[in-house]
Amino acid sequence: MLVSELKNILSTIPDEAVVVMSSDGEGNNFSPLSSYTHKDIMYVPETTWRGDIWSEEDEREWDGDIPDDAEVAPPTSAVKCVILWPTN
Repeated sequence: MLVSELKNILSTIPDEAVVVMSSDGEGNNFSPLSSYTHKDIMYVPETTWRGDIWSEEDEREWDGDIPDDAEVAPPTSAVKCVILWPTN
């Protein structure tokens, strides 16, 4: 889902509604939205339903051999994203 699609959906919901996240696609557990991340982070899909996140900062931490002034490129499949974090 794109941010523009989510904005359209949320525009139809009352402002006082609480944002709750499901822990999985089957709705086994639920948790209120706690925070979000969107700056300097990208999503790298591994399959159509799962992937990982990538950030230049994390890449530098994982590989200590990268000089601070070197450019670090994300994987070609990486896309800008927003991450929604549950309370639990």
